[in-house]
Amino acid sequence: MKRNYPNRIVAFGCSVASLFAGIQLLNAQDFQEDELEGEIFTLDAVMVSAEKTVEKPVQKTPIAISVVGTKELQVNGITDAVSLGNYVPNIHIARSTSAVEIAIRGISSTNNSEVGDPAAGFTIDGIGYARPESASAAFYDVQRVEVLRGPQGTLYGRNTIAGSLNVITNKPKDIAEGAINIGYGNYNSFSFDGMVNIPLNDAWAMRSAFFAQSNDGYYSGRNEAGGVLKDIGWSDKKAARLHLQYEPNDDFSALFTVHGAKVAGTWNPFVMRDVDTGEPVLPLEGVNYTNEQGETHFTLSTEISKRMGDVNMSYLGAYNKLAFDTIIAAPLSPLPNPFVVSGPNWNRQTLTSHELRFSSANPNRLEWVGGLYLFEENNDVTLLLPSWGLAFAQPEMLSKSKAAFGQATFELSEQFRVVAGLRVTNDHKARTGGQYLIAEDGSLGTQLSANEADREWDSFDYKIGLEYDVSEDSMFYATLSTGFKAGGFYDGTGDVYYEPEEIEAREIGFKNRFFENRFQCNVSIFDYDYTNFQVTNVEQNAVTGELGTVTRNAEKIPVRGVELETTYQINRNDRLTFNATYLDAKFDVFSLGATDLSGTYIERDLAGNHLAKASDWTFQASYSKLFELENNGTITLRLNSRYNSGYYLSYDNFPLAPNPVDTWQPAFTSTDIVATYDSPDRRHYYSIYVKNLEDDIVMSSSGGNANGIMAVLSPPLTYGFKVGARF
Repeated sequence: MKRNYPNRIVAFGCSVASLFAGIQLLNAQDFQEDELEGEIFTLDAVMVSAEKTVEKPVQKTPIAISVVGTKELQVNGITDAVSLGNYVPNIHIARSTSAVEIAIRGISSTNNSEVGDPAAGFTIDGIGYARPESASAAFYDVQRVEVLRGPQGTLYGRNTIAGSLNVITNKPKDIAEGAINIGYGNYNSFSFDGMVNIPLNDAWAMRSAFFAQSNDGYYSGRNEAGGVLKDIGWSDKKAARLHLQYEPNDDFSALFTVHGAKVAGTWNPFVMRDVDTGEPVLPLEGVNYTNEQGETHFTLSTEISKRMGDVNMSYLGAYNKLAFDTIIAAPLSPLPNPFVVSGPNWNRQTLTSHELRFSSANPNRLEWVGGLYLFEENNDVTLLLPSWGLAFAQPEMLSKSKAAFGQATFELSEQFRVVAGLRVTNDHKARTGGQYLIAEDGSLGTQLSANEADREWDSFDYKIGLEYDVSEDSMFYATLSTGFKAGGFYDGTGDVYYEPEEIEAREIGFKNRFFENRFQCNVSIFDYDYTNFQVTNVEQNAVTGELGTVTRNAEKIPVRGVELETTYQINRNDRLTFNATYLDAKFDVFSLGATDLSGTYIERDLAGNHLAKASDWTFQASYSKLFELENNGTITLRLNSRYNSGYYLSYDNFPLAPNPVDTWQPAFTSTDIVATYDSPDRRHYYSIYVKNLEDDIVMSSSGGNANGIMAVLSPPLTYGFKVGARF
């Protein structure tokens, strides 16, 4: 297929240039008028810790990074990773039947099981989590969320081939304060969260926070008699966090954290799609099952920081325990009783991690960071298929990783800097288990087949880059960096291994502020060589002829695109943001065995197929207007709208005969409106909101089997109110 990518880049660049020119002409008169009135309104500096050294302004950080702060999270009702997707460019986050799926720049994972790995990293206060399920109940009492786009192999390591989503929570302060927020909306949605900060003495301080959220299902299932059964999409989340900080002086601090969460619900399980139109079948005729999932999270972590002259030392250690239980009924057709039930299933996971870092405390011409990293994850997994009398048990699933890393930025002149980084990683994975018959008493019976594997992989990642300050408020950067996603194995014994995914990324970026810091414009252009993409698929065993789950490595996939992020502070009370992305992510050469919807095994040519959740175009615009009242209170109106040109829900884009339905989600828009009143003392607020004003039914994930194609649905139109107070 001939690509017209350079021409599109030129066209997009011309459009951006025209936009800059238009805004400059329109803004010149306004800026002069503001100067005459003696008032100049600017954008605040946003600080980030993405490079794991001292915090620096995001506009001085040579990474494509978006930051969502406390106020934005609160007023927009962003309480989990999924709801973040409407406010950050080039990211797709969805809750499937059993996992949180994060795709950045079209790169995601096709295997959400304990054997697979995510493509994007997820951290809370610098602690990396093996599974993004930890994002289910983490977005409360949060200072900011940093979304890093592009591979972060040098500083973040394994499984950050797409990027990283970093949550930074609020830490204890030396003042006594508290807050409480309560919300209610349609579908009987209820939210309740708050925090208390207490300085215990001159050295110790404590901050505790809690969060609770629940809602009824968005879609109702009906059996063949028309009776309403278990709602689809209901959830119930509860979480609490305690920070205890010891800071006797400016050179030493220790932070101890305990976090626990309990999450339950049906989430957004699969529903059937009409075989002719591809539309989801609503109401869900023939649904007569209960599909439920539950998670329990517990985390202990410690962060110790010590300044030793010109060197900062920091240690981050964590212990995480996750219990995950499910009962899943997958529809086989729209007919009555068309389900295969799986469960009860369970996964018991423990995770430990340690990171020791040293970095420059007073960077002058040289800024550097280096460290060591250890990680271990253990899973005990059992999946039951009682209707077939089968069980899949993996009592020991081990994943270990160890790494050494370093990165330095050297200032050649006041305007010009060079960057170099390296990370060496060793991964080890092993498991025992297999397929069993279920005995009459429900225990594991005769073993039918074994799943045995044990292998190590070594990875070397690097980053080199250039930074140039065009002016005090404008920076250009260019980077060549790599990343990897860990290798693994699929069911069986013998040669059941697949190699790590690898990516080599070339990126140039421009970060600018114009008109006395009133207009911010950031542009990034990237070009990836993406190899060994791991495709998990049902294939036919060449020896036995039986079907089973197999993971293969695809050939090189070129991924290219452009991102534009702008913010314009029109005046003191008006702010406009506009983001646009273009993405080209398709297989060049790739063939794969598959089973079509009639159950026939075939070889398929996937050349030209899009990567899953890789939209060609997205546009996002938001506008906020603040009205100042006579009593010094304020009313703020916020409108956010996002256009998506559409995406395929699977790398297997096209129809499988005889069913004509493909995995395409057509173009859609999603608009949110929020109105907030803040009291004169800014200690109370009252807010009303509407989300997904269009009330579009959007498919966020998809799957298929021999009788049909299924979809996971995003929430429909929701509305409600929220009130809060600080004390």
